Amino acid sequence: MISLDLIHDPKTLQAAGAVAVAHGQLEHIMCMTVKSLSGMSINDALVATSNMKAWELRESIKKLFNQKTTEEKLRLKMRAILTKAKDISEKRNKLIHRPWAIDKSGQVVVKDANHTWGPPPTSMELQVLAGQIRDVAFELNTARLKGFIKDIIDKSK
Repeated sequence: MISLDLIHDPKTLQAAGAVAVAHGQLEHIMCMTVKSLSGMSINDALVATSNMKAWELRESIKKLFNQKTTEEKLRLKMRAILTKAKDISEKRNKLIHRPWAIDKSGQVVVKDANHTWGPPPTSMELQVLAGQIRDVAFELNTARLKGFIKDIIDKSK
């Protein structure tokens, strides 16, 4: 029998929380990238993007960025960052957005994409993922605030 319950390992819960927080930060930076590329105010951008999924934010960024430049090298640079963001979101979904439970022997199990119960990710796997998410968020935000995204926005004014 499987019991849907919170796991009791503080290290794993802490690492899973770090993944959730880091991904929330990535999504916020994507919202701010939409703001920067569209020229909207912070408040208007936050309202406009409030119900957008991560994939919708990535698509919006791509579309707005492509309107700002036809330079293929820069478009590819943006595509690389957005692809990393997509891959990291998919990895987060695979590791976190699954039912977690306790099996009859007291072991933590996670349901996979094939609806089979198996071992959960380790706290180390989750910590590594949180770091990868932070890295992508930092890369996007740096490009927005003082890198190639900022340069494109400045040129289009």
